[in-house]
Amino acid sequence: MEKIFIAFELLSLSLLATSCTVDSNVTSSYQESSNQANMKEIDCGIEHVQGIDEANKTNISSFEEIPIVTDEMLSLGYQGGEGAQWPLCLTGDNKKGNLMFYGTDVGGIFKSTDGGNTWKKKNKGLYAQGICDIQIDPNNSKRVISFGTNGPNISYTTGIYLSESEGEAWQFIKHLPINGYRNTKEDLAFDPSSYDINVDGSSIVYLSLIEKADYTSTILTDENKGLYKSSDGGYTWSRINKDLGDSIVKVDSRGYLYCGNYNGLFLSKNKGESFTKVLASNVTGLDVIGEKAYILTDTNEVDKLYQYHDSLEEITSFTGATETDYTAGNISLYSENWHSYFVKEGNDKYYQYHYDSKIHHLYTIKVSPANPNNMVMILTNPLYYEAASNTVLYSTDGGHTFNISLPNKLKKEENKEYNILPYANRMMNFYWSPVDENLIYDFENDWLSRSQNKGESFKYYSNGINGIMCGGKFNFNVFDSGIMYFGAQDYYGALTTNGGKSFDYVNLGANNALNYNANIYGGYAANKDVLYAVFAPRNSKNRYITISYDGGHTANIIMDDNHLISGGYIKPNGVSRLKEQSNYVSIGSKLDKNLLFCANLRSDDLGLNWHPMSGVTGVYSESSTGVLYGINDTFGQIVSSSDKGITWNVIVKSSDLNKWWNNAYLSDLAYDEINNKLYVTAQWNSLFVIDLNNFKITDLTENIRVSFKYDENIASNLGSDTLSVRRLTTVAVDTSHPEIIYVGGANYKYRSDASLYRSCDGGKTFYVINTNKTDSIVEGIDGGAEPLCIRVNPKDGCLWVAGNCLGFSKITPPYETKEEKACHNVKLVDYMNMTTYCYLVYDKRKVIYDKPKYDGYEFLGYETETGVLYDFPITEDIILYAKWKKKS
Repeated sequence: MEKIFIAFELLSLSLLATSCTVDSNVTSSYQESSNQANMKEIDCGIEHVQGIDEANKTNISSFEEIPIVTDEMLSLGYQGGEGAQWPLCLTGDNKKGNLMFYGTDVGGIFKSTDGGNTWKKKNKGLYAQGICDIQIDPNNSKRVISFGTNGPNISYTTGIYLSESEGEAWQFIKHLPINGYRNTKEDLAFDPSSYDINVDGSSIVYLSLIEKADYTSTILTDENKGLYKSSDGGYTWSRINKDLGDSIVKVDSRGYLYCGNYNGLFLSKNKGESFTKVLASNVTGLDVIGEKAYILTDTNEVDKLYQYHDSLEEITSFTGATETDYTAGNISLYSENWHSYFVKEGNDKYYQYHYDSKIHHLYTIKVSPANPNNMVMILTNPLYYEAASNTVLYSTDGGHTFNISLPNKLKKEENKEYNILPYANRMMNFYWSPVDENLIYDFENDWLSRSQNKGESFKYYSNGINGIMCGGKFNFNVFDSGIMYFGAQDYYGALTTNGGKSFDYVNLGANNALNYNANIYGGYAANKDVLYAVFAPRNSKNRYITISYDGGHTANIIMDDNHLISGGYIKPNGVSRLKEQSNYVSIGSKLDKNLLFCANLRSDDLGLNWHPMSGVTGVYSESSTGVLYGINDTFGQIVSSSDKGITWNVIVKSSDLNKWWNNAYLSDLAYDEINNKLYVTAQWNSLFVIDLNNFKITDLTENIRVSFKYDENIASNLGSDTLSVRRLTTVAVDTSHPEIIYVGGANYKYRSDASLYRSCDGGKTFYVINTNKTDSIVEGIDGGAEPLCIRVNPKDGCLWVAGNCLGFSKITPPYETKEEKACHNVKLVDYMNMTTYCYLVYDKRKVIYDKPKYDGYEFLGYETETGVLYDFPITEDIILYAKWKKKS
């Protein structure tokens, strides 16, 4: 509705004030009144939360990311971002390059609004775990389309997602049965020539479904495979060609559609109604700049680069060096730091400098919009996969010659990298700045890198991209909660000694004969020096303790006599003392610093010797009197010990929780000492509380809202994939306020809209606290989604959340703990009552005010000078104005 400006009369005073109205009865004044001297100013003091803000009306609870970052990185200006999940796509806007998106296989979407300097998760409404392609509408950057994937799984949530808020939130548009697990192919494209005022953007979008390139066999049929088109901006889709699946898809400024796949390059000049085959070679790279297309082909004979503008023209036939002259050819693989890292295994050094189309493969041509002479592409050496199979080739002469980019794995001290995790060479993709010919981004590893020299070298630049997967459970040190070591799947783990402000990378499997594709689970720091965890080789079901006595610099795997190391493998001639189980947890005793527990093992000498325990597979908590509480994963029992873990007694069986259960899966346990209660998550979907005073068991499950409550279409179509209507596998109690209970869980085939909950009344009422676009009581940073393990830090009441491939985050408690000074001045101006209310507010809080009254008018709220109604966290000094509506 159009806004108009009026003058109004207030009381008997004539006030000439600019007012914004949506009709003649709605008024709010923005300009200072000529009677400003008559305004009464009331000092409301600091906006301080009294008691517990159960529903988070003040926004006292908000999330903060916990990047795995070193002190050195922080000192150099990096905020940190460990990455750690397999990247699949990268894109940015076509104007200034400020808006960028980065997508991973199971770690969701990240967005940057400052040209890649910093990143934030943007997964509200995304029900897939990750994405394999994402594109911004060239005619309206608020419109973004992505293709959702679920790692190695296919569920109803894979398919097309649309955002009309610049990627802030997503709408699920269409399910398509694609895996997309390792797909880096750009198979989604807007038509920049199709601007439609009704769409307020490009009306035409194309999508080619991957088939042969998919991670596993899809369930595509002749009825749904091929090339799709939307003519209404991405809302509805129909198939237009069944033979153009597995295609890279690009559209030039004229609206010409290019599809390149194994069978060649296909061109349509009539919006996909018909196609002409332009090239009959295997197309592995395709890009468009303006009206010109660039095509990369890879065969076993001669690899070539072409350009197309109304006709096909060859730019280069690629040749390599020779055994006698490594500088020959137009692709140079020579680098003083490259040498032995890119050779055929064994003694054959020939391919170190020699490009050969029969050996190497070329992929993904990307051309700079700011200067088309600058190009990059990928070279893969299948003869050497382990550490350096993919690398970047760059050209500054329009693609006539290419040189090898300095691999970030091999940089000298002056070009030192500051990523905290080890290198994990990936099939990459790129994004060139549209305005700076020197600036290009890529993902050579499980994080983002940046080149400021046209691709000649890349360096870590991944601030805010957090995604490490915690292995098993984590626990704070029981004497100093600022100390925490966690194990990690794939990346071993890290240690903090300052409450998460910085970390040291710790590999408790380093330099050990068993360190072959191993995971580290259930990590714990007994102090700053003694760190230990479960060592889990992927080639064996045997499990061992690995321990360090020097803060993680060195480590030893503790084995028994039946598991000796031979040639890097374990002789399987006995039973490991550490039981394989569903969950691994480690913890120390609060009463005895030498008493440690790791799964079903205990040590009473600070980890020097370990002994098996019978009747328990994990110790979770301890009372102030020394009673230990644990879980027996073998029989689905809750157990206790009063003799430091030497003997264990059953206190609750599976059938006590549910008469139909036998050997139920019990996944986590939390103890409330003040009320002497235990909380346990069971069978992936249930929460119980056991009152140890009378052994009364109460099922709290139905007090927790179900997943996809507000999207019945998703819930009904997921069917058996839902596993349960809610996912509850981890639980935590705030020991200082035991009425505050947290519970949640991760789904592995999709992302739920509700996966983390909080109760402030002992479990009677639960609120969703992972950020979503429906009913979460928490605003701001995306946090809390898909938790694998949650723990409350007893020092400050913050809940730490280890997300499933989403890294760590923490949320502040619902009660006042602020020690710093309130920092924002907020004024609520009410011209009707001639009163200004002045508040001093903590950062990211909300002001809770009493609604003013005025005879004959209805108060609608406070709003900004631009007419935005106030309902947001305060991040700066601000003046808000009362908005009124005249009663009829």
